[in-house]
Amino acid sequence: MHVAALWRYPVKSLAGGQLRQAAVTTDGLQGDRLVHVRGPRGPLTGTTRPGLTLPASTSADGVPRGWPATH
Repeated sequence: MHVAALWRYPVKSLAGGQLRQAAVTTDGLQGDRLVHVRGPRGPLTGTTRPGLTLPASTSADGVPRGWPATH
């Protein structure tokens, strides 16, 4: 198997970041999709809200900056 690239999306539907290496846990790629954005009518995505596609800033373990570590 050849892996051409690794990408992590810490906040669902926001822009992700390419990784050089990643840890895989029983829950999937560590730090991937830890949170999602939701409005009163349901989930918000980059398709309906282009501003959500801005890069997410994360710490080395993939937790969005300013969020408490829960793993």
